[in-house]
Amino acid sequence: MSRFSLAISCFLFVSTIVKATDVKYCDDNEEYEVKVQGVHILPYPIVRDEPVTFSISANTENVISRGKLLIEVSYFGWHIHSETHDLCDETKCPVAIGDFLVTHSQVLPGYTPHNHMASFDGPGFSMVDKSWIQTKAIDIVSSTDISPYLSRLLEDCVWNGNRAIVFEVYWDIESVNTKSKQRLSSVKLSTKNLCLFLRLPNQFTDNLNDLYRFFASKFVTFVGVQIQEDLVLLKENHGIVIRSYLEIGKLAAVARGTPIVEFLGTRELAEKIHGNDMSRLDSIQSKWDEAGGNDRLEAAAIEGWLIYNVYDQLQQ
Repeated sequence: MSRFSLAISCFLFVSTIVKATDVKYCDDNEEYEVKVQGVHILPYPIVRDEPVTFSISANTENVISRGKLLIEVSYFGWHIHSETHDLCDETKCPVAIGDFLVTHSQVLPGYTPHNHMASFDGPGFSMVDKSWIQTKAIDIVSSTDISPYLSRLLEDCVWNGNRAIVFEVYWDIESVNTKSKQRLSSVKLSTKNLCLFLRLPNQFTDNLNDLYRFFASKFVTFVGVQIQEDLVLLKENHGIVIRSYLEIGKLAAVARGTPIVEFLGTRELAEKIHGNDMSRLDSIQSKWDEAGGNDRLEAAAIEGWLIYNVYDQLQQ
């Protein structure tokens, strides 16, 4: 009977569009001593703050006398939870050659995303290509749960295929000990079909951790126009690091061989690359002070749609 330590890493890609039995190895080129055949999750989809059981069916060509079970739970690349257990506490040891089953039950933490995605119940707007953008504006307070809306954005990215989220941030200037400091006041996030506008509180609240984790995701690319200064301010003032991002102007300059394109703003870049009709956006911007909430949401949706289409075209 051989004696060696064994680590099993379980990556669970839980979503309404991915089967619970899907398995992905960390390294396709690695020769693993244990072959994972499937993962069954019960209940599925998972329910926040309720017990969930993971049953991992596997096969081994060697007798296993001991080992560790590492469980990592992620949602669209968004890390949710991880913990380590003694393998022999989860299955009978020694594990004989052939098929075996590891079963583990627990209650996942409270910030696990909801099964049912949040509804974007704000006004919807038709773009010039007849596509439809659904919006949602949220004034965040300490009791606001924004994770379902962020999860909905992530899911929409997967459906789109290119996994891009257009973002823009807005700043307030506040005085701290006689020194001026820029405070993040609002965030706009757009996908192909959705636009989310978040107005942030003056003081940090725990639910903003969901936003910070969202920005830290490597599963999607955060696309923006003239974002270098914003990236620095996000890190310096709020400790937010966007790990996977793209300055769309730089991509356009390289793709089109026109360096000046790198320094264009949202509307100019969209007009240069995609030739979009700007009349509706210009109409709203010209009367910005008098514009109502719905008009401003429409402007946000149009701007997100413009950059998304520029990115989509450049990727092709």
